[in-house]
Amino acid sequence: MSTTPHKSTGSIIEMECSACRKKTGHKVLAAFESSKGDEILWIENIFQIIQCQNCEEISFRSESFLSENTEPEIQLYPPRESK
Repeated sequence: MSTTPHKSTGSIIEMECSACRKKTGHKVLAAFESSKGDEILWIENIFQIIQCQNCEEISFRSESFLSENTEPEIQLYPPRESK
């Protein structure tokens, strides 16, 4: 497994804030990428520390890409409430 800084550091992601309870821009304060596997089966993870640009709340976001799936799996901490 290799871990490297990810190019998303400094970018803005639009998403629901756990504190504001509305969709706001979140700045990526730090981001790292890890991957493992081979040409057939692989996984790539992007781990991000993000900050709401409205209330400055800090959150953690992970995005996982699996060789078998077409869509990434996104997890947030703290979790967002389902609507």
